[in-house]
Amino acid sequence: MPRYYFDLRDENGTALDEEGLELSSPRAVQAEAAKSLGDMARDAILSASRPRGRDH
Repeated sequence: MPRYYFDLRDENGTALDEEGLELSSPRAVQAEAAKSLGDMARDAILSASRPRGRDH
């Protein structure tokens, strides 16, 4: 089975996927990428809504 690597890049740099995932089809690759994107979006929303500290 082919191994696929999902490296992530943002304003802070790049996180390399050193393990990868063995996926059986292009459809499985697409599903994994979509799941990961959804997880990243959720995490970004949650971290943006957390208080960062007080200015007063």
